[in-house]
Amino acid sequence: METYGDDEKALPSEKTTYREQIIRGIENKWTGKVKIKGYRVKVKMNVIDGGELGYYRKDQKFNTVNVIDKDGTSATTVGEWKRNKSYNVKLYTGFKSGGKRTASDVRNTAAHEFGHVFGVEDAYKYEISDKISPKKDLMRWNAGVTPQMTKYDVIMVLRAFTYNKYQRWSRYDKMVKKKEYE
Repeated sequence: METYGDDEKALPSEKTTYREQIIRGIENKWTGKVKIKGYRVKVKMNVIDGGELGYYRKDQKFNTVNVIDKDGTSATTVGEWKRNKSYNVKLYTGFKSGGKRTASDVRNTAAHEFGHVFGVEDAYKYEISDKISPKKDLMRWNAGVTPQMTKYDVIMVLRAFTYNKYQRWSRYDKMVKKKEYE
């Protein structure tokens, strides 16, 4: 991953930069243990900071995060998602409605946006039951709840990489009803 733009700015009243909080958010929020179909699955996310490496293969692709010191809606440009492509995340330091993001907001937003990089669409776009995607789910997250990685996030990422196709919650809803995933 590489960050650019206003990434080296310190967060207001914090001793860390946006870049540091972005990395921390992705690593911490996408790490944990979940239970899928009776199996305990351990997920560990390590971010490779392209800006810190100083060396890498010429064909190496990095996902990028453009930190923009303005109010706005953070987003990830996905287009036709494929597992070997790189993507760009726009992370605004303020909310579209006004007000600065806290360190926690930056971590949560980065983790959510990287869910799109991993091939999963927003769950909050749908009328989904908590059984399919709990409100604390990273991809259903909207400000006001502390999100965490759930088994549903992990299942969707695994499906994205297995089928090399962006995963939509409307399809997942049908799979759950057929008892394909419980």
